[in-house]
Amino acid sequence: MVMAAILFWLGAQPDAYMVFVLRINKPETYPILPVLVELTMLALFNAAFLWALDAQSWARVWKLLACLLTCAAFFVLGALFIVHAPPHYLYFLCAVFLLTMMMLLTLMGYILHGLLARYSGHAST
Repeated sequence: MVMAAILFWLGAQPDAYMVFVLRINKPETYPILPVLVELTMLALFNAAFLWALDAQSWARVWKLLACLLTCAAFFVLGALFIVHAPPHYLYFLCAVFLLTMMMLLTLMGYILHGLLARYSGHAST
């Protein structure tokens, strides 16, 4: 919710590249379509993350790994277009990066939990 509010707010901000480099000072229209596409993509990444957490023990690890690789690949491809991007796109990539890091930490936690459970003799849940 906070990221959606930030993206909607940043969509109304002027594009610094257009104002200072291209010297275009006319008022811009609100970029509703790019902001909605970014919000939809963030919702899909969050839904995939929740889908991965719904599985049982080691199946969860493979699903999280697939989500992590997909999100990281999208972040790298998205970062290629960051040069003259408007402010809402920069914060969108920041949100994708934070979600990727959250997936990585969750994946490492589940792997560590599974390995500790396997080698300590306890059953993994």
